[in-house]
Amino acid sequence: MSQTWFVYGVPTLRRVIEDYRPFASASIGKIVFVSFGFCERFSSSAFKAAQISARSKTRAFSSLGIVCEHMQLDPDCSLGMFEDVIGLVNKKEDVRAVIVQYPVPDHLLRVLSAVHESKDIDAVGGREGRYKICAAAEAALRVAAALSPVGAITAVIGAKGRVGSDVVFGLRGVCDVLSIDKGDSLEAINSATTVITAVGQPRLIRPEHIRSGPLSFIDLGIAVSDISFGGIRIDGDVCHSTYPLLRSVTPVPGGIGPLHVATLIERFFSIAPSPTHGHPPPSWKVPTMPRNAL
Repeated sequence: MSQTWFVYGVPTLRRVIEDYRPFASASIGKIVFVSFGFCERFSSSAFKAAQISARSKTRAFSSLGIVCEHMQLDPDCSLGMFEDVIGLVNKKEDVRAVIVQYPVPDHLLRVLSAVHESKDIDAVGGREGRYKICAAAEAALRVAAALSPVGAITAVIGAKGRVGSDVVFGLRGVCDVLSIDKGDSLEAINSATTVITAVGQPRLIRPEHIRSGPLSFIDLGIAVSDISFGGIRIDGDVCHSTYPLLRSVTPVPGGIGPLHVATLIERFFSIAPSPTHGHPPPSWKVPTMPRNAL
């Protein structure tokens, strides 16, 4: 069996930051991150993963000189209060983009559609805006295009979740899709060539699940757990012991996460063009897997 092809996102993110540096300026506008404090209704793992994600995005945008403003709301805030916050950032001329960090309390989800489409770079407002799918899903699809042979069957685990459903939507008309919801049998993945998983359940995919293959895995899952001495452990949906059985994989951490941020940077600058520096750089690409590995 050939060696597993690892797709690391950090080198691509660094290139994107350097490519867009000439387009950044203090006058380009700021980005506002809206998030919610922790409550018992949230998964502790998902909440911690969101905090890590927000820090990664802030670090990348700040390195370009983009002002990042954070607004953390009480998870029990009223519908009207959340509507007022979204209305305020929609109106502010110095706010170029808005990102609402999940998890979002269920009673407030309907307000997300109020985020103005001109500022909604992560498609939290649904499919009516400029972007039809979230940036994480777009990143996964771009990696899949580089890893998958023509006509590949793609399985999507977590297909009814926010990110998973966006992946399924983005694959319409592109290839045959096997939709697997959280909790479903995983046997169907062995009928696929490429698997995109977006569950956030640590070590969900283990060696015993791989019965045919080798498969290509794009891991959008991230789960964070506490370990001794105040540390944390970050896991993806794919157990690390499964990696040697795969044709290719985006490891966690360091795979899709940085590519998600790179996609947000591209989207940010696409709505804030700088006429003094001509056209923005071409969209990022990951290296195509060698033909003999497909």
